[in-house]
Amino acid sequence: MSQAYKKGNLWTRKHNIPNRVAWIFIGVAAIIISLAVYRSDVSFVDFASPPKERKANKQRKLSAKIIEFDSSNEAQARRRELLQSLINQGVFQKVVWENGIPKIWVTPQFMLLDYDDKKLFVEVVYAFYAAKIRTFGDDVVDSVSLLSSITNNRVGSYSMLGGLKIK
Repeated sequence: MSQAYKKGNLWTRKHNIPNRVAWIFIGVAAIIISLAVYRSDVSFVDFASPPKERKANKQRKLSAKIIEFDSSNEAQARRRELLQSLINQGVFQKVVWENGIPKIWVTPQFMLLDYDDKKLFVEVVYAFYAAKIRTFGDDVVDSVSLLSSITNNRVGSYSMLGGLKIK
């Protein structure tokens, strides 16, 4: 037996594990647990709650981040003009309201834009529909889906909580 093995504590000697391996295992386990705790953005209360309470929690979090949009006719007209010019320039193929979610079909030209421009253009769509929905008193628009104009597959999303996410 090696000297390092003989110096190990009682547990490692009993289970025939060298001391160094035991410490490496403990270190890796600690890192994994700390990453899991750090990365969890949903509280454990949310998992124990019924779906209606989870939705209410999500709405509360969302309402804390909601930006009041100018829903005047002039502001909506400016947004509509910008959206139409983006469609005419080939940045968006189309923008529609479908099943309670605004959807944007983006072109390859959109994908070539830098992140800040993409975010700005998608926020205009978000503001357009969020202001429109608030005018009618319906639920809050909490996300926008981005779909490829070529493949019709989802290529990203935008929400007030998560920001712009492009695949």
